[in-house]
Formats: sequence, C-alpha cells, structure tokens
Amino acid sequence: MAADDLPEPLPGTPQPSAPQPGPPPAAGPVAPAAGAALPLDPLAVTAALPLDPAESVLPPDPAAEAVVPRLVAQRRWPQLRVPRPPARTSRRHELVVAIAIGVATITGAAVTYFSLRSDSAAADLDQQAVIETVLMHQKLTSARSQTHAFSGMAAHYRHMLADADVSGLTDPREAEVARQLARSYRIRTGINQFLQGADATTRFDTDAQYQAALHQFDQFAIADSQPDATAARADAQRGVSRRLNLSVVGLLAVVALLTFARVARRRSARIALVGLSAVGYAAAVTAAVIAAV
Repeated sequence: MAADDLPEPLPGTPQPSAPQPGPPPAAGPVAPAAGAALPLDPLAVTAALPLDPAESVLPPDPAAEAVVPRLVAQRRWPQLRVPRPPARTSRRHELVVAIAIGVATITGAAVTYFSLRSDSAAADLDQQAVIETVLMHQKLTSARSQTHAFSGMAAHYRHMLADADVSGLTDPREAEVARQLARSYRIRTGINQFLQGADATTRFDTDAQYQAALHQFDQFAIADSQPDATAARADAQRGVSRRLNLSVVGLLAVVALLTFARVARRRSARIALVGLSAVGYAAAVTAAVIAAV
C-alpha cells in the first residue's frame, strides 16, 4: 500500500508524536552487537573488560543490594544455669543411691513378711482362745450338771432312809432290808464319799462334789486360766505385728528420701538426704529388731 492511499485521520483523534532523541551513549567500551564479528586482537578484547575486578559488566540487581535489617534479641535478664556435676560423680552417686534403695526395699519386704507372720499367729491364738473358752464353759456346765444330779441322788438316799425308819416302827425286818438297799444305792451311785452321816439327816457336800467333777479329767482338761493366757499371747503377737508395720512405714519413707536424693541437683541436698535416709534406715531396722525380740 502506498503512502498516498492511507486514510486521513478523523478529527479529534490524537496524533502520534514524533520519536524523541534518546540520551547520548555513555562513554566506555561498547559491547559488540549480536551477530557482529569479535575482534581478533586479544588486546582489544582485554581493553573491553573493566579494569576493577569489583565491577561487573552486568547491570546491578537492586534486590541483591537491598539492606535487610536484622533483629537482634536482647536479653533483659541473664539466664541462670545450675552447673551439673561431672559425669563420673553423677554416675557414682546414682549407683550408690540405687543400691541403697534396693537394700531398703528388700529390708522392708522382710519386715513385712515377719509382720504378716505375727498377725497370722495372733489370729490363730485368738481362735485357740475361743476354743479353750468354749471347752472351759463346757467343763463348768458339766460339773454343775453332775453336782445337781448327785444332789438328787443324795436326796433320794435320804428319802430311802426315812422310809426305812418309818417301816422300823411296824416291821423292823422290812426296815433293815430298806436300809440295806439304801446303803447299796449309796455305794453304787458314787455319792458315798460326799455324804456325811448314815441316817436320814445325812448332809451332802455339794462343794466337794463340784470340785471333784471339775478335776475329774484333769489330764485331758485345760486349766482355768488357759483361755486368758492364750488371749494375752494373741494380744502380744498383734502388738508385734503393729510395731513391725510402723517399721515398714519408716522404710518406705527412707525409700522416698533416697528417690529425692537421686533426682536432686545440688550436692549439699543430695548429701543431706542420703544422711537422713541412713539415720531413718538404722532407726527402722532397730525398731523392727526390738519388736521381733
């Protein structure tokens, strides 16, 4: 299309402005254009490079040259750090405390065993005391029953003698036969040794017969004071068990102190806790030995 054939611009349409001349090129070496032949002279190539090594032929990067502000945190209070003990000392301390905890635990288990044993013995003695009490009451009841029976037989014997005396008024022969029967009854029933007299006014010794009934089977019977003695032994065993339980509580406190000593950081606190644990262990073991003896 020719220049004369271009349409005329409409009125009111902005006209394109003529290109403005650019700034003059900066002085200095000019890089060869794309596609241009490089100079063959090495001196010319060297002259085109910048003399200062810090300078670069590339345009500067504004993002790289931007200054990034650094926020430095300032500590208002200095941080306090507790110095840790050396590794060898800490390991030795943990070993000693662990051995002490094991010894205290084993001692507590042994004292607990003896405490349970004493408690079991106390329970057995309580049961034995109950059985002895029942046997004692049974013996007393049997003696009272026997005395009451013997008293009835003695009364019957006196009644037979009284009948013989009445029969003697009319028939002396019948009266003598009645007296013979009464004497036979007296010997056969075993009340002879407890009767005082030979006529109808014979007195029966109730106390003597009661004591004889109580001591009739002494080789198989128990003493009167045996149930009380057995109950006292049961109370003593129960007291031993109670004191041993207190010793077990003391040993548990010793284990707790040793645990605190193991986790303590200060050397003075560790030494104090270990010393207190040693004193408590000695006191608990001494109390357990005294209670068992």
